[in-house]
Amino acid sequence: MSAKPGDPFARLVAPDWHKLHWYATELERDAALADMSEHHRFSRIGDEPTLVFEKLYAAPGTRRD
Repeated sequence: MSAKPGDPFARLVAPDWHKLHWYATELERDAALADMSEHHRFSRIGDEPTLVFEKLYAAPGTRRD
């Protein structure tokens, strides 16, 4: 995940901030992605998610631990 260009959050971290999350299966990854990218139930009316979520695929045989 990363911040959209111009997002005020980027001023708190860094303009090129990103975070990787690895999951054991694509099913787990997709479920977590759906959960992270939906509107937070405590968000104010009109608030929109500003993070960018992108699926990544590890090369076959690559260890992620």
